[in-house]
Amino acid sequence: SGGRGPRWSGGCSSGSSPAPLPALPPSKQRVKGAPLYLEDIQGKTVKLVPGQTGKALVLDFWATWCGPCRVLAPQLEKVAGEYKDKVEVYSLSVREKDTTVLGFFKKQGRTVPSHVLMDASGENSDNYKVEGLPTLVMIRSDGRIVRSFAGAGKNMVPFLRACFEEISPKPAD
Repeated sequence: SGGRGPRWSGGCSSGSSPAPLPALPPSKQRVKGAPLYLEDIQGKTVKLVPGQTGKALVLDFWATWCGPCRVLAPQLEKVAGEYKDKVEVYSLSVREKDTTVLGFFKKQGRTVPSHVLMDASGENSDNYKVEGLPTLVMIRSDGRIVRSFAGAGKNMVPFLRACFEEISPKPAD
């Protein structure tokens, strides 16, 4: 199988995932995530502010034309379901029209999930320095970015679980 694998920035440990790169340098690590201004599929404005809900946040930047995004999506949905009480996941369609996204889900016989939001201008992906799709940005419940990575593979569930576990809020000691 040719092609490039995921580009890792920071890393969550998991035996069945590619070897992650070293942690982000301190200057780029644990920066507060910027607020996002998006639209849902009906055109209603949605503002996401990392650190405001008490839950961790995963931003999934994707597009309908992106093959690796389609590989990642069901794996991310599975892990997101397991961590729904601790982690919010939003899938941000980058630089696409709402009609394109609607058509994509309609072809699959699905309605557009409520966690799918539109970044039609690409402003939010630019603010989060997204260079390739899919890109996941992992943000702790205090609003600080812990990791980000671009790309996808076939067996990412263990890796995603490790990342979700790392950012999940922990009970106070």
